Amino acid sequence: MATLFGWPSDLPYKTRVVLLGEQGVGLWDVIDRARRVGSLDSAIDNDGLETNALAQLICQEPDLATICLNGQKAYQKQ
Repeated sequence: MATLFGWPSDLPYKTRVVLLGEQGVGLWDVIDRARRVGSLDSAIDNDGLETNALAQLICQEPDLATICLNGQKAYQKQ
């Protein structure tokens, strides 16, 4: 996103979230709950994995134009 919008890549997270909102970009996580050791998607334990309802989000946000997924696990679960 920093490259796309021309922002410094080292901005604080909260600042980046505000800037994304100003550009009309929202962040949403496919996974609601999961067990994982470390930060890699490949470390997510599928037992007990719960996802957020993408279909419900789409219905609630009629102006939603594009959905981008940034990981294989998100793609697999939706």
